[in-house]
Amino acid sequence: MIKKVFLSAFLSFLFLNVFSQSEKEKSYQVACVGFYNVENLFDTIDDPNTIDEEYLPWGTNQWNTFRYLDKLDKLTAVISQLGTEYTPDGVSVLGLAEIENTLVLNDLVKTKGLKERNMGVVHHDGPDRRGVDVGLIYRKDHFKVLSSRSILVANPADTSFKTRDQLLVTGELFGERM
Repeated sequence: MIKKVFLSAFLSFLFLNVFSQSEKEKSYQVACVGFYNVENLFDTIDDPNTIDEEYLPWGTNQWNTFRYLDKLDKLTAVISQLGTEYTPDGVSVLGLAEIENTLVLNDLVKTKGLKERNMGVVHHDGPDRRGVDVGLIYRKDHFKVLSSRSILVANPADTSFKTRDQLLVTGELFGERM
């Protein structure tokens, strides 16, 4: 099943050689930065402000605690391996699409496979009617968040149009501004 999750997700990576320069030498630090569409990572709690019924225990997907925890485990198996062919530390910064809220991000970074990496989360609630947002997880020992904000995606021709926002995060990856 891990292979299916991995293959069905859209992944794009940017491998950065972050360096700091001293008077006599340069030192390099390899970092993996990526993006992953986690395809509907919803909790099992009804949010009255969204249309999330299909991801509730009584909804069409019969989304329950067992299925939620299983999805977290499968995502963790993939995320924990991202970038490890380039650096043993794996991914330093990972943007995520199709997450419901901060709770699911916190649950994800607390899983057995990611907890030891001491990851932080960035999330802002967006206007999408289904409650689907974007977020960011990052290794706190690699990346320091300086600021974050949500950028509204609008359609001037259709004022009722609502979709997930764009997330702009500024920070320092191994001391270099990103």
